[in-house]
Amino acid sequence: MGVTYICSACGSDDVSRDALAAWSVAEQKWELRTEFDNANCERCGEETRLIEVELNPPKRTVITHSITITDQE
Repeated sequence: MGVTYICSACGSDDVSRDALAAWSVAEQKWELRTEFDNANCERCGEETRLIEVELNPPKRTVITHSITITDQE
């Protein structure tokens, strides 16, 4: 199962995080070097704290029983 990150204020998953990337001449692409603590929410337009959320968490089964007792004389 995978995870996603959501905004702690509004719950949106349209979030980003500051990071440092460096150009790789050999690969001809930007490679991520490190991630910083700052995160932003595109929906709120503010800095936020990210919350990790599990995708497709296992389903829980709740079993309940109902018993009806009647007096028999």
